[in-house]
Order: sequence, then C-alpha cells, then structure tokens
Amino acid sequence: MDGLDDNTMLIHWLRYIKLYRGHTKTNVFTSEQTVLFLTKAKPFQSEWEFATLFQSLKDVPDLKPFAENMQSSLFLKWLRMEFDPNQVSHFLTLPYPTNAVRLPKSHPVYRTWESYTLYFTKRKGGKPLLKKVKALFDNDNPTGALTAVMKAQ
Repeated sequence: MDGLDDNTMLIHWLRYIKLYRGHTKTNVFTSEQTVLFLTKAKPFQSEWEFATLFQSLKDVPDLKPFAENMQSSLFLKWLRMEFDPNQVSHFLTLPYPTNAVRLPKSHPVYRTWESYTLYFTKRKGGKPLLKKVKALFDNDNPTGALTAVMKAQ
C-alpha cells in the first residue's frame, strides 16, 4: 500500500478486512476504524481524497457495500461538522481553483460531491427537497441542485 495510486493492493487489503469481519462475526474493523486506519497510514492523503477513492471503489462489485459504508462514515463526519454541499464541492477539488460542480458527471470527484449532496439533502432537507434535487441531478443540472439545497438552508 505505497499510495492511493496502487489501488490493487488496497482492494486486496479491503477484501481481506471484509472476509475477516465475516469470519469472526464480530464488529472488528468497523467502517469508522478502517477509515481512521487508512488516514493514519497515509497522513498526507486527505479525507477528501479518501472519500473520492471510496466513490471509485463503489464500482468494484464485491466492495460496493463496504465502500459505501466507509464513505458514509466520512459523510456523517462532514455533516456533524456542518459542511454544506457548496463547501464540500470546493474541498474535494483542493488544491485546484475549481469546484466539483464544474467537473464531468463521470468524474469520481463529481460523483462524490453528488453523493454527499444527496446524503446531506436527505438528512437536512426532507423528502420533498430530496425529490427535487434528485430530479435536478437527473436532468444534468448540478448548479440547480446546489442552489436548491443552499436556498433551503
């Protein structure tokens, strides 16, 4: 696990953790503990980069639920810190002077931001706003989705 660019080793390690958890039938290496371990093992990688990595790992079929849980643990942390989707859009793209809204829809950073925006909206805005924001994303209008969420705050 020399770096986040070596995803093969990371994927093998995460599969091992998943198997170990299943074998022991205990809550060993929870999602939160796994995220904490990874951030300590790679102190120069930000949690924003890890959130994007977890988004990409959701494309690995056998790791999707595991990656979703790890990403959700970061999202919950950000929600508790009161980071809104606009702030997260900027943090995810650091150190570049842009935000996730401007990236292609297929970009992992954009997909991470969209996931957080939906997570945030579900917990802070309620069902009607979530339905509206989902429709805006479905119609390729991320700026409209962000505006709707921010106006509701």
